[in-house]
Amino acid sequence: LGTTTVVAFASCKAEASLALLRAALRPRAPSPRCFAGVVSMDGLSSPPLPCEEALAEARRFVGLARDLAAPADGAEGARVPRVQPVITPRFLPACSPELLQGLGQLASQTGCLVQSHLSESVDEVEATARAFAGEGEGAEAPTDAELFARHGLLRAPCVMAHAVQLQPGEPELLAAHGAAISHCPLSNFYFAGGALPARELVEKYKITVALGTDIAGGYSASMLVAMRAAVLAGKALQHTRAPRALWGAGRGEREGHETAEELHARHNITHLNALHMATQAGATAVGLGAALGSFEEGKVLDAVRWDARGPAVLECPGSPPWAPRELLERLIVLGDDRNVKGV
Repeated sequence: LGTTTVVAFASCKAEASLALLRAALRPRAPSPRCFAGVVSMDGLSSPPLPCEEALAEARRFVGLARDLAAPADGAEGARVPRVQPVITPRFLPACSPELLQGLGQLASQTGCLVQSHLSESVDEVEATARAFAGEGEGAEAPTDAELFARHGLLRAPCVMAHAVQLQPGEPELLAAHGAAISHCPLSNFYFAGGALPARELVEKYKITVALGTDIAGGYSASMLVAMRAAVLAGKALQHTRAPRALWGAGRGEREGHETAEELHARHNITHLNALHMATQAGATAVGLGAALGSFEEGKVLDAVRWDARGPAVLECPGSPPWAPRELLERLIVLGDDRNVKGV
C-alpha cells in the first residue's frame, strides 16, 4: 500500500499486541515500522476489565516491546527503531480516572508515545460529559483535552485521532502541550458528524495535523485514498447554498456568513498539503520529524517508489508532458496499490 510507518491500536492483551510487533520484525516479510499499543480500558467491555489489570497489561507490554530486538536501518537505526510501544487509552468513556492517571504516570516514566481518540464525534463528546460530569469547574463537564492534560496524557509526542468536535479551549490546549492530531477524513465522513478544519488548526493554532486511515471507521488502509479524502474534506467545509436553495441556509441568509473566497482561504487543502500530512507531518506527530518524513540530508530513507504509468493514471495521446505537480495530483487522485513499486 505504500506505507512506511504504522501507528496502531492493537489488543487489550500484551501477548496479542506483541504478536503484531513481532510480525513487523520478520526478515522474510518486510513490514512498515510498527508503533502499537495495548488498548487500555476498564469500562465498556464485557466482562469488565479491572483497572489494575489494565494497567498491568500496559506496563508489561511496554517492557516486553522494548526488549524486542529491532533491526537497525544503517547508522540511524538506533534512533528510529522498527517497533515501539505506545501508551493507548482507548477513549475517555471507556477509561476511569484511576486508569488515566496510571497511564499518564507510565507515559511520564517511559517517555513513550501516547495515542487515543479526542472529541471524535457528537456521541463521544456527550458520553465523556456524562462519565466525567462531576470533574469540571462549575456546571460544565471537562473537555476531552482537559481530561487528558489533567492526567498527564496530553504531551509530546502524542497523537489524538479525529478531533472533529473540538470544544472551546481545546485547540489551545493541544498546541500548548505539543499534541498532534491524526486527521482521518474518510472515517470522519462516516461517523464523526463533520470534517476537520485541518488548515485552520495548522495555520491559526500551529498544531501538527497528520493523516490517518482509521480502518475501523473507514474502508481503506491506503494513504493515497486518505490523501484524496483530505482534499475532499477541505472542499466539504467550503460548501455554500444559493439564496433560495431548498436545503440549508443560503449565502446571505445568515448574518456574517463567509464568502466563497473566505471559506477557500480558511479551509482549502491542496494535494501538496495532503502529501505533507501523509509524510513530514506524520513523522513530526510521532516525535521523529528530525529523522523521517522528507529527503533532507541526514534523515533515514523511508521512501515509496511510485510508477506514474497506468493502469488508472492514463495520459492522452498527443498531450503535452505533465509537470511534476500535475503528475503528483494525478497519482493521488487516480493511483492505487498497483502504482506502488517499492517501499
